[in-house]
Amino acid sequence: VTAVRGVLEEIEHVKREGEKLQAALVKSKASSPDSLAADEEGLPDFGRILEMLRQASPGTLEEARAAVQSRQRQASGRARELHSDTYNTLEAQLLQLQYKGRKALDGEAMGPGPEVKRSLGFASAGKAASELSGVQMPAVTYASRPEVAGSLQDHAFLQLLGIPEGGLTPSPSVDRCFQRVEIYDRFSEKTGTVEDEFEKLCRVAVMDARQRCGGRRLISALKPMLVDLVKRRQRISSMLNTLRSCGLDKVEKNLLRKHLQPRDVLIALAFSSMAPGPSQARMMSLAAKTDSPLPLLFGWALPVTSSNAGAGSASDTSTAIAGGSLSADARTSSGLQLCPQIHWGALRELFCSPSHPLVLSLGSDTTLGKSYLLQYLYALQECHFRGAVQPALRIHSMPSIDIIGDFAREESMRGVTLADVHCFDPEEELCEALTATLSSFAALTLLHASFKTDFEDTSAGREGGECVPSPRLAKLLALLTGSTSSSSKVLLLLRDVDSDEHGPAEQRRMLACVDAVRRGLGGTHGAGPSVMAWLVPPLLGLGPTELTNEVKSLRKSRSLPNKHVSEQPTLEEALGSAASSSLKFPPLPVLQQRYNDLADSLRLHREEAQPSSNLESRTLRTSSEGKYGALAQRVFAELGSAGSSEGLLSKLFPVAHCHQYLSALSQEKVRCLGRGREYLEPEERRKLESSTDALDKEIARLRLERQRAPPHPLLTTFAQLVLTGDINLIVEFAACLDDWKQSKRAPLLETKLDLRKELDKLLEATPASRETGASATAHGEEGGQIAVLRSELAELQKRLDEVDVSIDSFWLELMLWHELERIGARRGLREVDERMTFAAAKACYLNWVKSGNPLHFLHSAPLQFGAFEPLRWHPQLSGASFFGSDFIGDILRELDRDFGVDVRGRPLLVISVIGVQSSGKSTLMNYLFGCSFATHVGRCTKGLYISLLETQRELVVILDTEGLLSVEARDDVFDKQVALMTMACSDLVIVNNRGELGRHVGDLFQVCLFALYHLKLARISPAIGFVLQCLSMVNQQQQYEWVATVKRSLEDSVQELQQREKPHSFKLQDLVFLDSESIFVMPSAFNDDTQFGLQVSRPTNLYALKALQLREKVFHWISRAKASQRQRLQEVGRAVPGTEVGSASFASLSQWYDHARTVWQTLSMCGTDLLQFRTMRQVLMAQQLQEFCDALVQKHVDGKMSTESEALIERFTKELRSLTAAAEVHATDNSFRGQLDGLRDAVLQEMQHEFDEFVKSHDSKFTDQQVKSDKRFSLMGPMRRKYASVDSLWRSAVHLSLEQRSMDHLFEEISARVTDLLLEQGANVN
Repeated sequence: VTAVRGVLEEIEHVKREGEKLQAALVKSKASSPDSLAADEEGLPDFGRILEMLRQASPGTLEEARAAVQSRQRQASGRARELHSDTYNTLEAQLLQLQYKGRKALDGEAMGPGPEVKRSLGFASAGKAASELSGVQMPAVTYASRPEVAGSLQDHAFLQLLGIPEGGLTPSPSVDRCFQRVEIYDRFSEKTGTVEDEFEKLCRVAVMDARQRCGGRRLISALKPMLVDLVKRRQRISSMLNTLRSCGLDKVEKNLLRKHLQPRDVLIALAFSSMAPGPSQARMMSLAAKTDSPLPLLFGWALPVTSSNAGAGSASDTSTAIAGGSLSADARTSSGLQLCPQIHWGALRELFCSPSHPLVLSLGSDTTLGKSYLLQYLYALQECHFRGAVQPALRIHSMPSIDIIGDFAREESMRGVTLADVHCFDPEEELCEALTATLSSFAALTLLHASFKTDFEDTSAGREGGECVPSPRLAKLLALLTGSTSSSSKVLLLLRDVDSDEHGPAEQRRMLACVDAVRRGLGGTHGAGPSVMAWLVPPLLGLGPTELTNEVKSLRKSRSLPNKHVSEQPTLEEALGSAASSSLKFPPLPVLQQRYNDLADSLRLHREEAQPSSNLESRTLRTSSEGKYGALAQRVFAELGSAGSSEGLLSKLFPVAHCHQYLSALSQEKVRCLGRGREYLEPEERRKLESSTDALDKEIARLRLERQRAPPHPLLTTFAQLVLTGDINLIVEFAACLDDWKQSKRAPLLETKLDLRKELDKLLEATPASRETGASATAHGEEGGQIAVLRSELAELQKRLDEVDVSIDSFWLELMLWHELERIGARRGLREVDERMTFAAAKACYLNWVKSGNPLHFLHSAPLQFGAFEPLRWHPQLSGASFFGSDFIGDILRELDRDFGVDVRGRPLLVISVIGVQSSGKSTLMNYLFGCSFATHVGRCTKGLYISLLETQRELVVILDTEGLLSVEARDDVFDKQVALMTMACSDLVIVNNRGELGRHVGDLFQVCLFALYHLKLARISPAIGFVLQCLSMVNQQQQYEWVATVKRSLEDSVQELQQREKPHSFKLQDLVFLDSESIFVMPSAFNDDTQFGLQVSRPTNLYALKALQLREKVFHWISRAKASQRQRLQEVGRAVPGTEVGSASFASLSQWYDHARTVWQTLSMCGTDLLQFRTMRQVLMAQQLQEFCDALVQKHVDGKMSTESEALIERFTKELRSLTAAAEVHATDNSFRGQLDGLRDAVLQEMQHEFDEFVKSHDSKFTDQQVKSDKRFSLMGPMRRKYASVDSLWRSAVHLSLEQRSMDHLFEEISARVTDLLLEQGANVN
């Protein structure tokens, strides 16, 4: 008691300090000098705005807007910043006191809580970063000998597209354009085909940007539109014709029409208009999903600082100069300078883990059409072509290498990574070193050689003479000799062979050319890679049909005879073998390290005048780097040290594991406490109390285990990455986890698929066997096999869940460690790493979310909200109110300030999507708004995720949900909980459906409307929009009819609700907004086709355009819903005096999060009872039957049963008084119980008979057998309670009668004894 009193006194002290803090905060905010007051008309103080602009001295309109917003944000947030430490300390103290008070009530020992410390910024973690990521390598490598752009065409072309700005420092977060949702007016108002409308839109945007840019940095002016284009998985080439025609004069138009390529636009967009770092990496990742070539080595203009700074640029940690420094000419020359360059950092996020095996395509510069043939062989959508325009731009004639990954779909399409080498130049050191590096990792090399120009006859035309490679080809072969692995294959493609019929001399020359290449690749020891050759006819000038036939024939053709190789595979077989190679394309840090070693060796050989073929040295043949980098090796080692996958999650995440079970046990205890308030039989109450005691013991054990569990070493590794603040390292860490998880899940998924097929066969065969009259023994055997298979599938799913490790799991574990520190249970984050602070973790997670990664706020099983300790989530267990925030709530408050939601009153829109599993919800959101939700086959979303975006006016919250009607369904009410959660927390709910609208949609919304009305959860009336995917031939009238059907069913439900509720008029639009136009049909996102004899499946351009059109529809739906809501509020305001008319939208992210928390808490506590029904008809049926059952109970139990039982007790009580022997009492007791049982059975039978007659008379109305059965059975509950009450009264009367008989007998015995004693004494008695 003393301890509890002390805690209460401390709580009162903290509350007084909080009141002082609130007063100080209001005072500081009111006295802020930078606050903008409004006049009587609501207009801002323009004079103050101009003063702010003069102080900031902006150079552009964007800088001016940013300056005013920054000063406003500072003005509003200064008061909070002044007192943030005090506020956080008081909140932490209050939570710790609550935890301390709970321990005092439980009688636990109270040790001193952790000292609350707050620090800002990232911890110093340079040493940790170097240990985890290996040697820090530059993000960019420039050639040491740049050249001045000599032609006016090069100058004009690069100036128009954009020259990289000098002095740009790497940014820790991505460009805001990646979080921007562009809205184009009137695009959704379709007047023509969607392709024509998009063409008009692009033409207007490009011409407007061209006018504004003034001939410089056109791509930078178009950056928002181009980024939005790529976010919708639409290729840049779709805008190429518009860009080529945007010149202001004939000369400029000709320049763009002749020379502009899609890769030029991508380079200018990523490297001339974005800061180095995550922005460029995100741009390359998005471009990879469009199946576009990614420039690894390319020629472009140097930034101004690089060209002027000379050798000093080499000292920059983000760049490197091949050879160590720039040449003297480069240091002294002026003007626009060009050079080959490699941007490693831009591809580091995409290739942070081993990828598909590498296929390297290269040849001499005299062999034309290499990229054309590569495109035909792999049915690529796009390749970079040098073109036939002469003279070519210098940047197009420089050596370049493109990487084409296999990222367009979730599953693999090609199974290989392609590297396309253009304009190979052995004299260019970057090209030579990078080509050798790629060759050392290549599983397959496509060597293009011209039969006419790349070989020379040594015998001057004599028959039987040998051929030697041309000097350019010889240098290429020498480079490949020293770098190509002996386990790789080289496919020699002899180009420009005129016809299929060749004479003996030509055939001998072909074989001689093949032998020449084989000798050239043999090296000094003659042990080169395997070489096979094919003849390739000229493809230039062929029509589409002829070209398709030629490529098909080429793929089916067999290799030329080879005495060194016995088999002659087809080209298709040889290309397909690369996908199964064990030699993978390495992570980019490993590739860059190999490049550095090779560049040093090649430079040394060049200085010593040694041929490149002598590179068969330790530098090239070593495999010390392995397939993985330093971070990946550490991750795999720590995962391997955990042993088997059984119980892996509890080892990796002990706090989250305990938290999960504590949440489940807390929910069970809450249910037990609720049940304990009801009337229970003594035996049932004893069992309930025993269960509650067992739960308390298990909860105490888990809390103790949570306090003692040490952090896993892999969590410490992750904390070190968080301390660095480097998002790229965290992305690499996530990729390593995915690689490990896929290696563990792949065999389990194959086994699961086989078991599922076997189970489906048995389930299909069981009805057939029953129809044919199979024996009972056979049925029993089949049933046993089905039970065994289901048991195996359940065990297999458990094993799959045990290896379900993701980056979100590590973020959640860190959040829960901070939660333990917040409540005072442990030291928290400092136990994970002594340098880790809440400020450092929060800053890193802020950058993670602002980089476009989704935030997981409803997770685990059972579903848990945020990162709250269960004691705080269930205040009924601790007796305290639910107060305080959590890690995610703190993050959202920071984002409010960053996005200016709470400062400028920026509107907040919440858009959510629901739908059945694998219907493409996440894919739709990624196309529609440019989100980064995970997509793959099967269940890819668990729980609920949010992604934050912004338009010019609003901040948009996108809510992605777990699929409904899933195979891994959690329980019967999960679908309704998810739907109701989105309806109560969203401005718009998109119902995504594959195919036509089914009846289940209307049934789902009926039950949710009922719960929405009774729980009073929604603050606004959300709009409902339907998106039907994979439909094409559906007219508009049919779409409207589908929506009208759903709307009629909901209106019928509302009318039935009105009849059952109090006489208060409400409409459907008071709950949700739904009209006939709220529907949109989407085509399939992917198109399966056959090109050049290959089956291909790739994203469709039409889906991307339709997504843009749907985006306009979405905001139109929201605006119509808000207008309808305002009109409805005005009607209600006129009808009901004193009703406030206004908008009820969410004011900030933190406010929305608090509302969502309240909604989920309500659903967790009382939503199950309302959501157990499948349809609204069931709900109303249950209500009506319940009312009739209540009337029956009142009539029969409270009436007849009570009256007759009281009369029975009174009559038998009189008999008890007249009885003299205990045996007579027991006989009377048995007689009473028999009559009471008869009365109970008679009354119950009457009740059930009346119930059955009532149901029978309304047979068409009450159709659900389960509801009728449940309600009929519920009649026994009141009867049992009444019977127990009467029985208790009778037991008391019998007990009293038996006690009376016992007392009478005792009195008689004592009286007889006293009489005997008196007689014995006789005269001696006085």
